[in-house]
Amino acid sequence: LAATQANPANTKRRMANTHVEMQNFQTAQAELEDISALQPDDPEIHLRLGLLYLKQFAPQKAEASLRKSFAVDSNPFAGYYLASVLAEREQFAEALQFLNGAPPQNSTLALDYVLLQSFCLEKTDKIKKAIAVVENSPEFEKSANARLQVAQLMERGRLSRAKRRKLDQRYEGIFEKYAEDSKTAYRDALYYYSTDRKERCLSLMRAIIVKNPEHSASLNFVGYSLAEKGEELGEAEIFVKRALQATPNDGYVQDSLGWVFFQQGRCFFLHQYLLLK
Repeated sequence: LAATQANPANTKRRMANTHVEMQNFQTAQAELEDISALQPDDPEIHLRLGLLYLKQFAPQKAEASLRKSFAVDSNPFAGYYLASVLAEREQFAEALQFLNGAPPQNSTLALDYVLLQSFCLEKTDKIKKAIAVVENSPEFEKSANARLQVAQLMERGRLSRAKRRKLDQRYEGIFEKYAEDSKTAYRDALYYYSTDRKERCLSLMRAIIVKNPEHSASLNFVGYSLAEKGEELGEAEIFVKRALQATPNDGYVQDSLGWVFFQQGRCFFLHQYLLLK
């Protein structure tokens, strides 16, 4: 009892943890607000309070708490969540001020941090920097999403041919490295689609299907692409139906089959199909 009375903040901290685990967010919020009054210079409390406000869809309160946390200790976690709030309001230049440090290490937030930084740079017309921040991060080698972000930015930025060739070489090496992982290989193949080399993308998708005949996303991509060109419509139908067999409730695949019927001029089949769906 004496220890509890001597340090009431510790008791409230434990109580807040318990309430968060039980998803009693308002009660946890009250405990953390009491602690912040007792320990106004504790950056962890302000960070946790900011995250709790975000859970309760109170962005203005979250921003105030996250700013307090970042002012005391400019840690990347507070910076990321504060920048997210600002980016949501399209205050991209200010958001970048809180993303100027190194991403959090050994954290699942590292990729999100880099992608948000890149996104804000793009929105402030700094596309080359937006590409560089992802390309030069460890996440580029680790994440297909990071590489796809670079591919999409490449089409909006004016990169030199030498720079494009360099990136192509990196992608070829990465694609070979992850060729056995269908999910990663699929997203890396989209690099070529995003950089307007659709035939290369199509051939890689076919290679994925050879290794994983039930990979729905690749089957659907090949089938839809063939239908879009109006070529080999019979083969397009086979690919899309295989994708539909693998994922019967996928709306994108269902849409692709409707597109194949339309391209084939099978309006009756299309009408009946749409009625069923």
